[in-house]
Amino acid sequence: MEKKVNAVVFCRVSTIDQSYERQVNDLKKIAKRLSFDVVGVITEKVSRAKSNDERAGVQEFLEGAMKGKFQKVVVTEVSRLGCGAKKNKEKVCYKNAK
Repeated sequence: MEKKVNAVVFCRVSTIDQSYERQVNDLKKIAKRLSFDVVGVITEKVSRAKSNDERAGVQEFLEGAMKGKFQKVVVTEVSRLGCGAKKNKEKVCYKNAK
């Protein structure tokens, strides 16, 4: 039996009035279709103007990725991971290569 790939669902909305529930449901369906095992859901209600250091969700994502808790992230678009998403990827890849 093939081992499933662990994944985390990451959702962000920009204002307190918005709901991320649709994003969560849609992304879980995508993860299931890809045979990913969803091991966590990270949600944020935060403006993109905040730095990644000020975003608890981004910090939770980076910590989990660096500890190897999941191998994939399911997200509507890379900008949801915040400013400097490429830098975050490089940080995670560097840490996991050690």
